[in-house]
Amino acid sequence: MKVAGKDYIDYWQAMSANLQGQTSRFGIRLRQGRCWPLIQIGDEPASSFGSAQEIPVDVPSLSTYMLIVMAEDLISDPPSDLVEVLLGNKSFQQALKSPGKPETTRTAAA
Repeated sequence: MKVAGKDYIDYWQAMSANLQGQTSRFGIRLRQGRCWPLIQIGDEPASSFGSAQEIPVDVPSLSTYMLIVMAEDLISDPPSDLVEVLLGNKSFQQALKSPGKPETTRTAAA
């Protein structure tokens, strides 16, 4: 799921729940020239973690959870532009202008 803010785009996995019912999800945040892994637990605001990666990314060097988010995005939303931006084939500004859900408080800037 793509959620665009004023100067960032978040791409999210589907929300999952553990045995105790606590929900969480991983994602990738894009800003001009960089990307970060994201996590959201329950109704808490999203937060980035780890080091920023320069765009275009070196796909083999990405963390496993970022690769999973990319793969799930391709499967669940084939016309998504996440991979195209990460590979440098589409600009961040083009992706920011392309359709996505409006920003919500659940994915406020981290």
